[in-house]
Amino acid sequence: MERLVELGAWRGLRTAAGQRPVDLARQANHAELAEVLEPPVRADVPLRSSKQ
Repeated sequence: MERLVELGAWRGLRTAAGQRPVDLARQANHAELAEVLEPPVRADVPLRSSKQ
């Protein structure tokens, strides 16, 4: 799995139901895969208030 990520596998790609690979790994109780599939945080963007 790590090799696929190294080669550029898209960890943020979602299924039609909106699930990412990391979500599917967690649902199947594959903690070791979930760790590898967790997308990196590129930027910390604060949530906007609904009043803005």
